[in-house]
Amino acid sequence: MSRSTLHAAEPAAAGLAQWRECWRTPHHVAVIHGPDAGWVVPLRDGGTVVVGRGADADLIILDPGISRRHCAVRESGGHMYARAISPSTPTYLIRDVQGRAHTNDSRGTERPSPRGRARPLTSRWSRIRAGDTIHSAATRIMVRPQPSGLVLGELSAASAPAHSTIRRSGLAAVMPFLGLIPTVGMVAFFALRRTGTPDEQGEQVGGHSAPIGGSTWLLVGLAVAALLGIAAAIVMRRRRRARTSQPLSVPAPATDPAAFAVAVAGAGERDERWPEDRWHNGSPDAEFVAIPSQPVAIHGPGAAGLRRWFEVQRPAQIHTAPNLQDVPGTPALLLDARERLGVAPEWIEIVTLARTGGAPDRLLRLLGQPTRTSIASGWLAATQPDLAVTLARSGSHLISFDLRGQGPHALVAGTTGSGKSDLLAAWVLALAVRNPPALLSFILVDYKGGATFGPLAHLPHVAGVVSDLDPTSSARAIASLQAEVRRREHILAARGARDLDELRERGESLAALVVVIDEFRVLAIEQPDRMEDLVRLAAQGRSLGIHLILATQRPAGAVSSHLRANVGMRLCLRVLDATDSTDVLGTPAAAQLPIRPGVALMANSAQRMQIGWLPARDREALVVALEQAASLVKQRRHGDLLAVHRPWLPPLPLRLEYPDLRALALTDHPHAQAQTPFTWEAGLLLVTGPPASGRSAALRTCVAVQLEAGRACHVIARTTEHLNHASGTVVATSDPRRLIRLLSLLASGADPEAALIIDDLESVIDAIDGVEGLGSGLTLITAILRHSTSRPVALATGAPHRWTALARHHLALRPDRASAGILGVHRDLLDDAHPAGRGALLTDGTWQLAHVVLTPPGRLGTPVASPEHLKLIELPTHVELREAEQGTVSRGEVAEVKPPSLAADPGQLIMLGLGGDEAAPVRLALESARGWLVVGPAGTGRTATLATIAAQWHGEVAWVTPDSPVLGHETGARLPLVLIDDAEQIAPSEADALTAQLIAARVPFVVALTPEALVTSYRGVVALVRESRTVIALGGFTPPHLPAARSHRDPLSAVVPGRAVIISPSFTGAVQLLCSRLDHHTTPHHSRPSRAA
Repeated sequence: MSRSTLHAAEPAAAGLAQWRECWRTPHHVAVIHGPDAGWVVPLRDGGTVVVGRGADADLIILDPGISRRHCAVRESGGHMYARAISPSTPTYLIRDVQGRAHTNDSRGTERPSPRGRARPLTSRWSRIRAGDTIHSAATRIMVRPQPSGLVLGELSAASAPAHSTIRRSGLAAVMPFLGLIPTVGMVAFFALRRTGTPDEQGEQVGGHSAPIGGSTWLLVGLAVAALLGIAAAIVMRRRRRARTSQPLSVPAPATDPAAFAVAVAGAGERDERWPEDRWHNGSPDAEFVAIPSQPVAIHGPGAAGLRRWFEVQRPAQIHTAPNLQDVPGTPALLLDARERLGVAPEWIEIVTLARTGGAPDRLLRLLGQPTRTSIASGWLAATQPDLAVTLARSGSHLISFDLRGQGPHALVAGTTGSGKSDLLAAWVLALAVRNPPALLSFILVDYKGGATFGPLAHLPHVAGVVSDLDPTSSARAIASLQAEVRRREHILAARGARDLDELRERGESLAALVVVIDEFRVLAIEQPDRMEDLVRLAAQGRSLGIHLILATQRPAGAVSSHLRANVGMRLCLRVLDATDSTDVLGTPAAAQLPIRPGVALMANSAQRMQIGWLPARDREALVVALEQAASLVKQRRHGDLLAVHRPWLPPLPLRLEYPDLRALALTDHPHAQAQTPFTWEAGLLLVTGPPASGRSAALRTCVAVQLEAGRACHVIARTTEHLNHASGTVVATSDPRRLIRLLSLLASGADPEAALIIDDLESVIDAIDGVEGLGSGLTLITAILRHSTSRPVALATGAPHRWTALARHHLALRPDRASAGILGVHRDLLDDAHPAGRGALLTDGTWQLAHVVLTPPGRLGTPVASPEHLKLIELPTHVELREAEQGTVSRGEVAEVKPPSLAADPGQLIMLGLGGDEAAPVRLALESARGWLVVGPAGTGRTATLATIAAQWHGEVAWVTPDSPVLGHETGARLPLVLIDDAEQIAPSEADALTAQLIAARVPFVVALTPEALVTSYRGVVALVRESRTVIALGGFTPPHLPAARSHRDPLSAVVPGRAVIISPSFTGAVQLLCSRLDHHTTPHHSRPSRAA
């Protein structure tokens, strides 16, 4: 229809009249496909129809690819023509498969278009016939003839020639084949004569042989065939002309909205011959799809228009979503709306009007034609909620719906297409017109993809709108209603009133709250745990001013007996099954209601009513009037009338920063209408989640919380860059010695007040197992957790199940449904769209939604500096001996130290390097008649260690090597130092003599040898130093006869030069040995005199 007629007083009636005009004109123009399908305009003889997006077009199509004046179709003298007006968008003319589209050449001569091709439509008038299609952008327009006996289930072949099957008469069907009969006979006869016997090939006539003329007969047959072929062509041409000029009586299915519109305009009611179990799916090829019993989802641009086309054909539960990712659940049928047809809301209004057989009372008329001024005046005069509104008519009687008098709650049932959603919207708007927002507010819960209450979301009365597209928010909103119940109970208790009536007697009022839930069954199926909340709400709602309006297609099984006991108002529109009607009304009468939207029955009443009609234009006008009324009230300085109490807090913010919120996380408590910070003080905190879920960020905030509490914090992680501001020991898994040392000390009770933070627990356990053996890491971590109940311990892991029994608190970040089921996380807290840092927090045995507070760099707080706290310093990888100022100066991984000051006997004090838990200088006394053992594989620095000792010895140094195994020296003022290198290579006889000399001289000595010699040799010098009290083990070797060395071994000894483990009476631990140059004073090839000499 022309949408310019929509500006008339009764636009739907004017549109229906234009559709009916198509039954009286020879042809009409129909939009059969595209985003605005279904519109039809009659094409009168001598008239022209202009198609475009502009308001001056006769057929307005809201396709963005169509120009304002796009093309035109006219009829003159029984012939039809079409031309393009705007050349900006290509337009094509596609001929009907049963006819030809004709175009005019430059001389005006009519010539047919080639069969099977689409020709561009130019600015010249082109001859067209009924059934031809104009295709441009996403829209297809067809010129159709006057319908004859058209019904919704069937359409004449002339109206839908593309889908008609034409059966020819007997003569016309066999005419082309008659010409072949003589030809085939002649060819066969001639072949037989040529292949026969010599006697059969000829006859003697008058003594001469005369063969039969076979070629002559063949020529005769070909001539007869040609004549018959010409006759058949003439007959078929005449029949084609008759077929394209006269409608056929063979019916074809009406498979597009335009045919549906013409049919419904002529027939009124839906014909039963329309396929009961199929939909036309809106494709250009007119395909049908089966209607499933489960929900259907339509996604993509144009989903709303395609949904309207489905609903007007058959009832079904349909969801719409802008994208495929937003489709709720797993529907039985999933359709992409792109490149499919769609119908407009105005088109639905006209179809609804045609089905009702006349215009029902419009809601605006039932409400007294409200304006912004009358609405504002009524709000200013209101003193208490008025829940009685007129929504329907029965004969000459107006029907009022009163939630307070007939309720307190209402149940609405009706199949798709019965007008259920329109009734809910009308009910909400009528209540909003009667009451100011301060006296009445709404919570709108839409489980049909947001289509029902989307236009009402911005009403000043609406406290919140939730839909099934966001299950987490909808569950949170319903759970928050319990907090609203408690809030109202506290208000009544504080005023000493039992209900709202007594509160009004005391001169006070409390706003009524109406909760409207569309498609209640979906809520009952997808969130059964919320049903208990609704049952309690229904039981307490009457006295507290809370009312429920529940709408569903089939209430059986969805509305429990406890909930049904509190529902006093029951309304049933048309249903498909008599049992559904009986379940609501007690009678099957609603199953016999006519197929007309808005026709309903109410329980305990036999009268049939018609709900007020609320077309889309009226709904939009009423919403605008309510918004303007709110502005008028605000201008009159009565803004308090617009105050609406929101029954739930806003969702948790997407980003929280420390120290703006000095807590680990912010938790959401919808049942209490509260959001509280969570501070972690003691016990095991388990942080779990997949990669990129925010585990490391949560641990960083844990460090900030502990520093804020004045507590030292030890950190172990695979990488420590994000946690290196902790005040305690910070160690990475790449330093397993210090890692194991720290955990061992904490397990033994050291530093009981400090917190322990472990990130990537799996890598930490692997690092321990790599040194101590398989299972050692798990045993050590478990020991700490079991014996440190008062110590705050935070573990971040991707496998939480092993540790959940020991955890006091559990922060599960972005858990998947499988792990959530094992952990006991409620599904209301699950959402695949949760951002990093959002998850479920278990505290005090209850799971709550939580969001981690982020700690930007530089905001970790002030580290705790106390000598009482344990702090293991990382050893440098290189230490040089320098005569520098007193103390240790760190330069990256290189440390410079000053040799020890000389004591009374300075030659007995040797500095070996930096070591121990604090990386302090290690000084050992080299006593007389006592020997040291330096053991390690080749190339680990044994000779360099001997040189370091020699460089610090103040006295005579004697070197013994396999090349000079004899100890020769002169006794000076000080005892000589004997350094024996590569002792395992000295000959046995010479080794025995050297051993005797050492025992007799009682001088200090140091022996360097390999691990193999220490294990296998039991004589000479090796036997002398085997029981030495001071051992320097290099290269990761652990002497088997010294168990104490095992707990201090350092895996880095095998890769870091100079890293050793020293076992002595005064020190045991890992040491980074001094690096001393081998010069002519410290070479093992000669002895040097004492410095004093």
